[in-house]
Amino acid sequence: MALDATYVAKPVNVTGGIKFAPIGTVTPTDPTSVLNAAFKELGYVTEDGLKLSHDASDDKIKVWGGVTIRTIRSDYSVTITGTLLSTLDVDVLKTAFGDNQVQQKSGFIAIKHTSDIAPEKVYIIETKDASNGGRKRYVIPKGQITVSGDVNLSHKEITGFEVTIEALADKDGVCYWEFVETTPSSPVAAGVVGG
Repeated sequence: MALDATYVAKPVNVTGGIKFAPIGTVTPTDPTSVLNAAFKELGYVTEDGLKLSHDASDDKIKVWGGVTIRTIRSDYSVTITGTLLSTLDVDVLKTAFGDNQVQQKSGFIAIKHTSDIAPEKVYIIETKDASNGGRKRYVIPKGQITVSGDVNLSHKEITGFEVTIEALADKDGVCYWEFVETTPSSPVAAGVVGG
């Protein structure tokens, strides 16, 4: 296997690795086309980046004699986790906690913390490999973001909050699409309806 078949994922820009838009927004079907103007950036993510996790439970159907004759998938889920640092951005806060939970006031932001979770949105994660210029784009047509974990209030670090985006199956059973650029090129304008 050649070294050029490897990939190191950096965000396309430091504040734009994750983008979000309302459900039903036109999404791309390739790694480089220009995104619909409805997409906004979710801001800074800690240097650990994001973790894309697949969780599956498979049950083996065995018959007399102890042999497996079939495997059935009983559970499948995909999550993306990371820590957001743009904690003073109203759009980021509304996405993480819900539009009804965050209010921009005169000179301050009010965040109502309840058990409610934010509405589903379309999420896109965009990465590039700095050494070869290739890009990967992950399109989540139906994502549910939740906030959990500890928030460190310290003079030694920036305040952030841990988020999980669950890639819910769309009407076709697709949790997410991954588009991999094989020949780096400049972005082109082309949007296609997804989700």
